[in-house]
Amino acid sequence: MHILYILSKEMNISYEDMNNMPFFEILKLLEVYQENMKEQQKANEKENAKIENQMSSMQKNYNMNNITNQFNKQNSLSGMPNFKTPNFNMNIPKI
Repeated sequence: MHILYILSKEMNISYEDMNNMPFFEILKLLEVYQENMKEQQKANEKENAKIENQMSSMQKNYNMNNITNQFNKQNSLSGMPNFKTPNFNMNIPKI
């Protein structure tokens, strides 16, 4: 049943076509399918490792503390004053 499922679902071969095929041809198709799946798995693992490396390097480079430290360093080097946000304490009247 697994062979029928793979041939029909993954390779779009009908049950009738499979019955008309010689057995060695079915085995060869399954072998090629298995090799293809292994190649896809290796390619996916490489891609996942590449994405994981990119994400970890981005997290290291763009850590929020590093960004604020770099911004403060740039401001102190360029002679710009360190601006602070104003504190807005508003008294809201009660109705």
